[in-house]
Amino acid sequence: MARESKLGPILTVVLFLGALGLFWWHPFPAAMLALSGLMVFLATRKSPQPHAEEPAPRRYETMAMPSLAAVRPMREPQLETPVASPTPWREQQIAIDQENAQALAGLAAVARQAIKCRSVSIFLPARDGQARLRAWDTAAADFVPGVLAQPGKGLLGLLLKVDGREEIFEPDVPHAGGCDWYQSSTTRSLMAVRFAVGSRLGLIVADDEAANSMIREGLETLANLAQATTLLLERGGRLAREGQQKEIFAKLLEAEKELSQLVDADAVHRRLRQFLSGLLPDGTMLLVRVQEGEGRVVWADGRDATGFEDFPFDVPGRGILSQSLSRGGFLSRKLIPDEHPVLLASGEPELRLAAVGDLLVFPMALGEDPTALALVSPDRSRQPPFLREAVELVAASASQVLGRIQAGRELENLATRDGLTGLVNVRTFKATLDKEILRARRTGQTLALFMTDIDHFKKVNDTHGHPAGDAVLRHVAQVVRSQVRDELDIVARYGGEEFACVLVGASAEAALETAERIRAAVETSPSDIGTGTPLGVTLSLGMALFPADGKERQELVDGADKALYRAKKAGRNRVERALGPG
Repeated sequence: MARESKLGPILTVVLFLGALGLFWWHPFPAAMLALSGLMVFLATRKSPQPHAEEPAPRRYETMAMPSLAAVRPMREPQLETPVASPTPWREQQIAIDQENAQALAGLAAVARQAIKCRSVSIFLPARDGQARLRAWDTAAADFVPGVLAQPGKGLLGLLLKVDGREEIFEPDVPHAGGCDWYQSSTTRSLMAVRFAVGSRLGLIVADDEAANSMIREGLETLANLAQATTLLLERGGRLAREGQQKEIFAKLLEAEKELSQLVDADAVHRRLRQFLSGLLPDGTMLLVRVQEGEGRVVWADGRDATGFEDFPFDVPGRGILSQSLSRGGFLSRKLIPDEHPVLLASGEPELRLAAVGDLLVFPMALGEDPTALALVSPDRSRQPPFLREAVELVAASASQVLGRIQAGRELENLATRDGLTGLVNVRTFKATLDKEILRARRTGQTLALFMTDIDHFKKVNDTHGHPAGDAVLRHVAQVVRSQVRDELDIVARYGGEEFACVLVGASAEAALETAERIRAAVETSPSDIGTGTPLGVTLSLGMALFPADGKERQELVDGADKALYRAKKAGRNRVERALGPG
């Protein structure tokens, strides 16, 4: 059987004797010392098991402690060993609030006994400069907790003004004086001091129902209680911030690890949006990009994001965000509900702000075009104090991954694309055609191959020069690409002025119809060669079908090429079909 610790009773006796010695000098420190000894004794002795005592009446209300001054933490090092998942900071904050509320109620009881008054009330900072009654000790039966003290309203409101009084002593209050935390009884004596937690104000109030029942020296007791309250709240806020920091930076490390493994730009954007939504669940997130002086919202997420997707705006323009994009760099702008600020341009969706909010703009490196991530926080008091640092880190990671993906795509294009027209090159075309033939053979589908040639192209180069010829090639490639299906059919530059096209799963009738549509589109769409007068050209096409005109790649190419030769020999600007094997 475990033996009880002897340290607790010994320390308790020492503190109690010290309290007796101090009692005649000043009752409040003595009572505080005695209370500390009692708490130590209760913490070190074994709790009786057979009979549980009835819980004492609650003298506090738990709530989220006031947000304290922001502290920019250093980034945690990336450890080699796995870091255990931290306890969710909100659960930790609730536990800290509960502990602080119990401690404040005990301190209020000690202070009330020292002052010998009816009630001691502790008002914690709330929104908009207000303070709410959250911990107390009272002898009144009609006490009403949870009331708000408002700046400038009543006696207590004088203390909540930024430039207001530090303390109040009213031995004979002619009226309630703003002390409406009793249902029926009145207050005749009142003293109060204020304390600060960061930039927010709270109150410690003692009152009695009899006039002239308290002496001014009680203000020192309230001041000591205010100092203890400040220390408790600052400690609670610091612990909550540390828990929140650990949780967010653990998620940040996880997000950075996942981002580094992604190879698809859409997946990177989804992961970025997921992290930001967890960081600012009530906020609005916009990714914007500027191209040739016009800005556009690439994606929008979060609260009030509906209507922002693909929204266009001028840069620079009237909006806060559009002006920021023209200047570059990080931007932080305070937003208030009655302001109705224009972020992008007139006609944009309206953002709802619950309180004083923030617009934060983070530049991102996504190619040469100016790009920025904008976050709108509807309530500044609900932001994590290290929001900027977390967003900057994840945005930098996303930018790096997207840059790598873009560079890889550019290298792939150099290896697989024709530099002039942007179409796939001959090597890629042959490999893709082999793959489509295997798929068609396995599924029993058909496919069509076109071989095309620009009529009299040598004459274009000889008459107008090679730059004009290049312009014609680019234009014809664009026209041919526009007449087939994206992400399904294949268009390649086969060599010189020749193009090849594969229609996947096309019947003979559909292939002939598409070939004729391509021919007509080229004929009716002249090319801009930079002389002010567009140049019209025509196209001849030869078509071969799998498997009717060939079952291998080379058979199809030979058949389509012979059909193209017949089209040119027959007068050009026409479509011919292969004659089949042999």
